[in-house]
Amino acid sequence: MTTIVDEDLQIDVFNSEEALRKSPEKYLLIFSNQLITENELIQRAPVIHFNSILNQGILRQRLQISLVADAISQGLCQFTVTHFNKAIKYMNAVEQLIETEIDKGQLLHSFIADWKARERKSSNIFGDGVALPHVIDNSGLKRILVTVGLFKMPTSFDGQKVRVVFLVAIPKQLDANLSRVLSQVYDLIRSIAANGNIYNNLKNYDSTRSIIQLMEAI
Repeated sequence: MTTIVDEDLQIDVFNSEEALRKSPEKYLLIFSNQLITENELIQRAPVIHFNSILNQGILRQRLQISLVADAISQGLCQFTVTHFNKAIKYMNAVEQLIETEIDKGQLLHSFIADWKARERKSSNIFGDGVALPHVIDNSGLKRILVTVGLFKMPTSFDGQKVRVVFLVAIPKQLDANLSRVLSQVYDLIRSIAANGNIYNNLKNYDSTRSIIQLMEAI
């Protein structure tokens, strides 16, 4: 397990579903050698059948999603998704994402100028249709903010096609926990960009549900 993620993992072993049900602990993942159908257990954490462990790539991706989900539950990360269903230019789309967060009190107005300055300095388009504008956030809020913009009709910027934007706001002061979460967020973004199934789940993202929905069909 430690070869798949660079994390300090605690592993508890249970001989029955009843024993697991009585445990007060919160788990990132539940591994089982049999099909678990009980709704209470499924809602506690994603259930992975041991056969899936043979595919380390899939297991790593599921763990990445679970780690970010855990960070969200702890208030260390915020993750939102916006669908741009009409044609819109890249710069206008990102500014719209930022303004939405400003209206919610998550970002300062100065964030727009900081982002534009970064865009002038270097391109935030990383190929495969993925844009990753990441900017220091001076709001003082202690969380990693991730707001995703999905283009129904891909746009172009700097001569490259853009189909999805991952805007990441990084607190100016990062402690050990936030540094870890930021690394987990970047790992998840790489997985979304590389795995068509996860990306399709993102395109159909339901904001009323947990980010765990990204695991479906992987």
